[in-house]
Amino acid sequence: MLEDKLKTETWPQYHERLYRKLRRKQRLKAYGATLGSVAALSGVGGRLYTGDFLFAPKMVHERIFHGSAPKVPKAEFERVRRILSRPQNPELTRIEKRDNNGPPISQSEFHKFFAKEATKHGFHLGDTPVYDKKIQDAKTIDDVLKATNELTKQYGLSVSMPTDAGIQEIGLGVHTVNRSTIDFKSVKKSAQSVIWGLELIPLELAPRIKLHGLKIVEGVHPWGILGGSRDTAGVFSPYNFDIYLDEAGKDTTSYDVEHEIGHRIDMVTSGMYGMLHDPGFSALNPHGFKYGDKTPAYYKSGTLDRPYDQPNQSLVDPYGASNVAEDKATYFSFIFSPWAEGRRGPAVRDKTAYLVARMDKLLPGYAEFYSDISFKR
Repeated sequence: MLEDKLKTETWPQYHERLYRKLRRKQRLKAYGATLGSVAALSGVGGRLYTGDFLFAPKMVHERIFHGSAPKVPKAEFERVRRILSRPQNPELTRIEKRDNNGPPISQSEFHKFFAKEATKHGFHLGDTPVYDKKIQDAKTIDDVLKATNELTKQYGLSVSMPTDAGIQEIGLGVHTVNRSTIDFKSVKKSAQSVIWGLELIPLELAPRIKLHGLKIVEGVHPWGILGGSRDTAGVFSPYNFDIYLDEAGKDTTSYDVEHEIGHRIDMVTSGMYGMLHDPGFSALNPHGFKYGDKTPAYYKSGTLDRPYDQPNQSLVDPYGASNVAEDKATYFSFIFSPWAEGRRGPAVRDKTAYLVARMDKLLPGYAEFYSDISFKR
């Protein structure tokens, strides 16, 4: 029985042993049936998300001992919502006018403003422009990784580029890097995406979310044992808490890094089971909205009867239609891109406030800081 196994093994040990045993015998169908029966114990039954399916043993533990994501207290939600509804920071308005009426404001100048506001609120940001210049000047892959890690180590995040073809992750198919054929420019671009994705995350938040490792690879099958695409820009693994960034995608941006970090923050604030079962957050969607009911392409279509960015909608990215975990991760990318704040309807503002309230619990004062660096349009 599973219960007996988990008395003598941790869930990752059990999961890895089961995985390797069934892989050797090429019994993927039996593996699916086994995990499906385990998932049924957690109450998700046949309505499995991919994460439930692959991490079912952990889901059982989380479901029994932790349950769904904790709801943000109403008073706290209302407090944060009031903070975020304040008028735009006058200094940011001046910068915005200069940017609109003259030469574009550089990333460095915007960063100076963000860093100044962070200091005002008792926080500190990494000096992203300095390390961006180091990456631009790098002559080798090792130089790129060295410059990147000089910044990311301040967040406890180790960035690497695995070359060992033997690397394996449960639930992930990882295509490691061949340094002799890899596009050096795309390596630099991936590294720049990493540091700019961290730009607006206060250093004080790092110990609370415990970022682990980020691996730049040449391709990821998010759910490798079940097939999948190599076009995924990034993946967060709930198994080992690492982030995988697909250099081969060529379109990787800081948004992708923010998205995967968002999954980690969600796991810390909601628990693994709560990432996929978050009734408080889901309740903020418009009446009748259901995750997975329509494809992301449906919301991306932009037709007049269902544009995803209109006031009656609640998505900041069509991908958020997939499930509640992906919706929250797209919102964290939205939060870490403050020029987007206030652009959309009340449901978006409420869902933003809900997640910022969780961030504020992790790092008191974060809501005030976020409000002061956000464009209010």
